Amino acid sequence: GLANRHKLREAFDAALHAREHRPWSLIFLDVDHFKDYNDRHGHPAGDEALRAVAAAMHACAPSHALLARYGGEEFACLLPDTSIEHAHDIAERIRIDLAARSVAVPGESTVNHVTISAGVAERVIATPADAHRLLRDADQALYRAKHAGRNCVMR
Repeated sequence: GLANRHKLREAFDAALHAREHRPWSLIFLDVDHFKDYNDRHGHPAGDEALRAVAAAMHACAPSHALLARYGGEEFACLLPDTSIEHAHDIAERIRIDLAARSVAVPGESTVNHVTISAGVAERVIATPADAHRLLRDADQALYRAKHAGRNCVMR
């Protein structure tokens, strides 16, 4: 139920063409230890974990957000006209919501919990380079969250 990376790029193109010069925030989310989760519980359980991330994003992000699966276990939430402070709050809500969700393991009575790390960035998108910088900044913030111990949000 999420958009894909191509749709995210289309949103950046639309922002460039609109020439409104308003702030855009981007949240990059990554499922913590996803490879280990898949290896331990199987790919159907990994699929359920990814669905849980999408559900938490839908539950916590505003209706005007573009929610996308960026690739693998990475997700993006693009927020037009949104400050980094507000985007950080949204990312925290998603993180907390997901950590509280029970994730089923298909074929078993077991349930698990998964966590995410998230990086948040803000930028006015006036040029194609601005869109690339926003992606880079959110990605770097995500790596700071991973290095800080995971299950957290960094700017």
